[in-house]
Amino acid sequence: IAMAVALAAFSLWLKARLSSYDAVVLKVDDGDTIVVSHRLLWKNTEERVRLACVDAPERGQPYWRNSRLFLVSRVLGREVSVTPRGADRYGRVIAIVGYQWEGRSREINSDLVSEGLAWWFKQYDDGDLRLMVLQTSARLHRRRLWADSNPKAPWIDRNEKRQR
Repeated sequence: IAMAVALAAFSLWLKARLSSYDAVVLKVDDGDTIVVSHRLLWKNTEERVRLACVDAPERGQPYWRNSRLFLVSRVLGREVSVTPRGADRYGRVIAIVGYQWEGRSREINSDLVSEGLAWWFKQYDDGDLRLMVLQTSARLHRRRLWADSNPKAPWIDRNEKRQR
């Protein structure tokens, strides 16, 4: 009986983790990671959420502050909808994060790319080309990080730092 109860509890926990849920953003770590609070089963819980399919500039790179501040202005202290896509090696939930802005439903992942504040992280995309289209438009219009003649993608910056 104990095994059946444990299995049922795990099944409920897994379903809660993989379906969309509403949460409040407590903290913005950087341009692509937030901390949210939500009700999971019978208790409130905090989770770090890595925005799916986008990569914002790393600390010290051009536009890293702009990216973080944009995220702060749009979601900090607000209710969001978290749609998990999995988890990363650091235990963060990887998710699409929806929010309301000026009476319209938005996705912060898409907005960061559209505004030229994050790259489309194509190696982790599942084939949805909307972010590619938004990034292409941001590049053509030279929005923010795309105003630089040769912006360095965050994954290149991280690799260079590891090699030092």
